[in-house]
Amino acid sequence: MQDIEALFKQLPLTLDLSEIYDLSEVGRTQYRLRCMVCFYGQHYVLLAYKPRVRQWVQYDDTSVKAIGDWTEVEKRCKAGRFQYATYASSLFSSFLTTPCL
Repeated sequence: MQDIEALFKQLPLTLDLSEIYDLSEVGRTQYRLRCMVCFYGQHYVLLAYKPRVRQWVQYDDTSVKAIGDWTEVEKRCKAGRFQYATYASSLFSSFLTTPCL
């Protein structure tokens, strides 16, 4: 559980790449976290933000469950003792797929 708590303390929902790189010639530099893969029990789940319904959803083998906002995602992950199961490069690419509008 310490790993997931540490992740939530360090993981921003939005990332501005101009704070890390000199992107003065690039238009958009802000990105939002779109999804993350977690492990619990004996399998993986995907937690993904659905912009159309403005909430996070959990995909778990054969079921799909609405979670709610980011606070609810955090609660569910801590209560279920989820462990994040994605490499930093995969997590970062999640940011890059969803520019902020």
